[in-house]
Amino acid sequence: MANELSVSISLQYTNGNSRLSIPSAQQLIDVGSQVRAANTQIIGTTAEALDMLDVANAGASYFLNTDATNYVEIGVSVTGTFYGLIRLMPGKAAFCPRLATGTPFARANTSNVNLEYIIFSQ
Repeated sequence: MANELSVSISLQYTNGNSRLSIPSAQQLIDVGSQVRAANTQIIGTTAEALDMLDVANAGASYFLNTDATNYVEIGVSVTGTFYGLIRLMPGKAAFCPRLATGTPFARANTSNVNLEYIIFSQ
């Protein structure tokens, strides 16, 4: 099968006289299998791997920072050094059509945050 996941994205921007509008665009994404990791993980201030459960290769992913105060970064760890690629402010979410890492890592800003996520198999 193909195109198992459907995502719609639109964008509206207004700042003074500057305006931008991108109408809703649908993305169809292939998902490798029915296996997915859906979890809420407590993320501390030291980078930690997200629990992938039975997902072997990370594909499309959705993240939600449920904290009311602190941001969380999602990224990669290369030989023990964490590189944040996405910064989710409190209460904000992000969608990635395909992660470029086998195992994503996360790190909270100043205090633990609860990070909800769904990672589909590639």
